[in-house]
Amino acid sequence: MIALWSLAAIPIPLEKDISEDHATEIFSSSQPTHFIGEFGTLPPAFGTLKSVDGAMPSTLELARETLEQFEVESVGSGALAGLFYTSGTTGLPKGVMIRHDMLISNMYATQSRIQLRPMDRLFIAIPFRFISSISHFLVAILAGAVFVGTEKRLMPKNLIAELEHNEITAFGGAPIQLRFIAEAASKALKLLRWVMSSGDHLSTEIIESLTNHRPDIEVHTVYGLTEVAGRLCTLSPGLTQRALGSVGSAIPGMVVEVRNDSDEKCKPFEVGHVYAKGNCCFAGYIANEKATAKALTSCGFKTGDLGYLDDNGHLYLSGRSDSVFKRSGLKVSCLPIADALMATGFFSDATVLPREDKIFGAVPIAYVVMKDDLTFLQREVMKALRPLLPANHLPADFVKLDIIPRTGSGKVIRNALFQKLEEKAGQRT
Repeated sequence: MIALWSLAAIPIPLEKDISEDHATEIFSSSQPTHFIGEFGTLPPAFGTLKSVDGAMPSTLELARETLEQFEVESVGSGALAGLFYTSGTTGLPKGVMIRHDMLISNMYATQSRIQLRPMDRLFIAIPFRFISSISHFLVAILAGAVFVGTEKRLMPKNLIAELEHNEITAFGGAPIQLRFIAEAASKALKLLRWVMSSGDHLSTEIIESLTNHRPDIEVHTVYGLTEVAGRLCTLSPGLTQRALGSVGSAIPGMVVEVRNDSDEKCKPFEVGHVYAKGNCCFAGYIANEKATAKALTSCGFKTGDLGYLDDNGHLYLSGRSDSVFKRSGLKVSCLPIADALMATGFFSDATVLPREDKIFGAVPIAYVVMKDDLTFLQREVMKALRPLLPANHLPADFVKLDIIPRTGSGKVIRNALFQKLEEKAGQRT
């Protein structure tokens, strides 16, 4: 990517096993001219592209010669640094147009908050196409730290072994990976001083488990989006207990607001739509005017998340706008249900999504992975949940899984879960 930047080229990072419909959408919207990579079978949509593998040595040689002199101004600070496609967990991916100045602003602002050190060894277990991984990489460069990355899906024992082998002091990954670390931290990972979660929601249960097992480990809770070139909010470790459950305040150069359906600013603790404004915001989705108009409003970038601000300006997320719904006229949020499921101690992973219902309008469905030594008994689970949740938040059904399908950045793949629910319904009939 740096080699391409040095040539003023525009990278479009993709996963190796991209689906055919996603490949078709990306090719149609971005109109790429070349590809670099190792595809077992190149998706049909990319069949007309020219491979630059043969030219790679000269490309890298030219990059090395120019990289020391390369400055953003040489391609224009507002020039496009890349097209970074969203996960497409609920539909087709959207190509976020990210500029060089966005990446640089976010890099400096993030480092000012997380304070990565030159002696740190930062391990990232997030596929490199995700903005989270790229953000970690750029901040490591800025801090002078060592970056260790992998795209492998590491199981708990493998992850801990990799961290130990590489003498890792800082880790960035998905919440499920932080859960693995929390469970092992009391006996291993003595060098680890710093962890950061990205991708999916970091539950208070994981934070408390980390701080209980290793109070010396700094837990950085963050909230980021592709559309802002990395991080949007951070919560420093010193505020973790006072603002438990918060994703923190906006990074320098950015502003976060919460507004109601009438676009009026919400009062503290009033749930509304989360908006972002500032020098890290994107200019739109490529070849997708409808999605751009929906996201970029007169109030700023509408993130699609719901949440509220406390008196100190700390943001608390309530979930995606489509994960907050009404059941028999009463509002239900999926996030606290998932947190309660994990708090019961029965599950190693859990998530919740709404399902349409003819009688109630919509109901919450729990997708759960049992701990290895436990057997699922719905009666016992419901008994444990009742003291933790209002009656309208109790799951209407459970789908037991061996693993919850997630993207490399940790986000739940919703379409895959809906398919599992349909399969269960088919088995009943």
